[in-house]
Amino acid sequence: MSQRRSVGIDTSGLGRNETVIILCCIPDYEGAYLFLERHLKLPKDHYEKEFHWVKLNSAYKQDMLNKFRLILSICCDGLLVIRTRALIDRKGKSENLFKNLIEGCFSGYENDPKQKNLRPALKKKFFELVNGIETHCDSDFRPLTPNKIVRLLVQTLAKKHGNRFENYTPLFANLRSHESKPIQISDIIVGLIRTKIDKADSLKPLQPLFFDIRKMKKYKRNPPKAYFWFP
Repeated sequence: MSQRRSVGIDTSGLGRNETVIILCCIPDYEGAYLFLERHLKLPKDHYEKEFHWVKLNSAYKQDMLNKFRLILSICCDGLLVIRTRALIDRKGKSENLFKNLIEGCFSGYENDPKQKNLRPALKKKFFELVNGIETHCDSDFRPLTPNKIVRLLVQTLAKKHGNRFENYTPLFANLRSHESKPIQISDIIVGLIRTKIDKADSLKPLQPLFFDIRKMKKYKRNPPKAYFWFP
């Protein structure tokens, strides 16, 4: 197995107005892919020969929902999930919306002792997991290109107080979904999470992450929701 780290960024539509976005940190994409292929025996799309959650039948989906914790533990060692209306109901520049969605997961709540310490620690952890790591992203954020999304993500996580930044290196993997195992793994993970939300199932072991609505003031009526997970 490769033991090569990678990151997958993917989305899944939730109803007519919402999108689930995930940042999936994958410790060994070859091992995770083999687990999906040989242990879970997931079928692939006949045309492109790739995994697609939406093309799995109900029996495969239910089996994976039952094994949600196991799949997370094998396929990723860091996960950020954002549920938002901002990708469909755009109220501002796409670049600013994406940056604010990321920043809102880690800013604010300075007066809450637990959040005050937790949020910068989480931001640092995610930065360490994406900085200088090959990152795969599907073209779900138009008009922003996948390359731009990767750069914005790493740059936003690198930002410190004021206009100072950690040294950062975005590494974009210029591959389409049928060429990218990390994108296919992320497609399965985001499909699982979107289905659990749709069914009103528990998202455990994911933990809720209070979103700083100051970053998305135009969405006060329907604020983003965020979750995270580390093993």
